[in-house]
Amino acid sequence: MAKTWFITGTSRGFGREWDEAALERGDRVAAAARDTGALTPLVERYGNAVTAGRLGRHRPQGRLRGRPCGGRPLRITRCRSSAVHRVRLGAYDDFRAGNSLSAASKRADPHATREAILAVVDAEDPARRIFLDKGPLDLMRKVHPARIAEWEKWDSISQAAHGS
Repeated sequence: MAKTWFITGTSRGFGREWDEAALERGDRVAAAARDTGALTPLVERYGNAVTAGRLGRHRPQGRLRGRPCGGRPLRITRCRSSAVHRVRLGAYDDFRAGNSLSAASKRADPHATREAILAVVDAEDPARRIFLDKGPLDLMRKVHPARIAEWEKWDSISQAAHGS
């Protein structure tokens, strides 16, 4: 059964690969990007299976062409990437030190994630969070026990903040 996807950042990289993987197998995609011109080849190749729209940084930048959401126009707003950090988090220093490869060799290959993302989407009970990389799980095994211990230490204050 065909699925409908909503994918942001589709002009290149991971978003573009996932768009193409979904469309190639017959799914429908609402593709959002800041540069909608980069989506023209997808629209030309897949026609009505893809709905392209501009992704705004701070406010909606118009409507997606088409009506993918039950006949209602779809607006897209993106305020800030969750991957942008203003302060370097020291909790990840060990991970950074263990990955002292050159910047070019550290980057994951977006094409390599296609089968993985399709497997997640098609799973009976899909993952809500998944690492599409080598290494982060080892880091999480190290940092999460410390985080849980800290949350437990401050739980009485957390509970009090809830009120009556």
